Amino acid sequence: MEKPKVRKPKKFTDQIKILLYGMTGVGKTYLAATVADQPDVFGKVLMLMIDPGDLTISDPNKFNHDNIDVADVRTIAQLEKWNDWLETENVKTKEYGTVIIEGASDLSELALYETLERAHKADSKRNRDSPDIAHYKEQQIIAGRGVRYFRDLPMHVIWTALEQEKKDEKNGKVFIRPLVPGQMVNSLGAYFDFIGHLSVAPYKEGVGSTRLLRMQPTDLIQAKDRTNHLDEVIEDPTMPLVLEMIKNADTAGLPPRVDHRVFIKRAQIATK
Repeated sequence: MEKPKVRKPKKFTDQIKILLYGMTGVGKTYLAATVADQPDVFGKVLMLMIDPGDLTISDPNKFNHDNIDVADVRTIAQLEKWNDWLETENVKTKEYGTVIIEGASDLSELALYETLERAHKADSKRNRDSPDIAHYKEQQIIAGRGVRYFRDLPMHVIWTALEQEKKDEKNGKVFIRPLVPGQMVNSLGAYFDFIGHLSVAPYKEGVGSTRLLRMQPTDLIQAKDRTNHLDEVIEDPTMPLVLEMIKNADTAGLPPRVDHRVFIKRAQIATK
């Protein structure tokens, strides 16, 4: 009997597939757009705005606008069209090296809207505003398909999403997860090599606010680093720094591996 085909374990290909999530206003779009500062590494950047938050990067003195193109996405069909173009034409021309999809949480709303519209067309008496369990299941399939297709593109892929808090009724603990449809949150690990939770430590006199990107999971916060090269928490992160840390885990001079509780405790003491 002929032996089935085997291969060696995959190596990091210098292409980040990451989901950045956190509360509104913590700087997810800002962090994602820092890729524009290094066109020699990340190429030209395409931002697909499901959630129109590009005012965050409106200052040309902070962001290289010549290296960023923005396209609004208001339907699943538009998102799929961009995916098809990136998978075919962009592979040939290499016009873009990075795609940022702003609004994974809003993607779920687009998917549910499409599901309800399809049901209404099939039955005109069907209320567009009354989804049932079947509609929510279809929503998860459509949204998951959208994320999965972009994951497989031969380029840097960055998604942003809001966070959600879920309380365990048994022990009262609050879990922080990306805001995506239903059970899709449990399969995000299959879609991304990296999942980072972005937060802001309380204001500190003389320093200001500090952004914290958690890349290692806890029992309460969902995060992921498939390479295990990133710090537990990265202080004031940029995407070029994240990529550099992944590629050069032992490079001297990079921020040391730290625990986010150090920053939180430091900030709490400063505000007393």
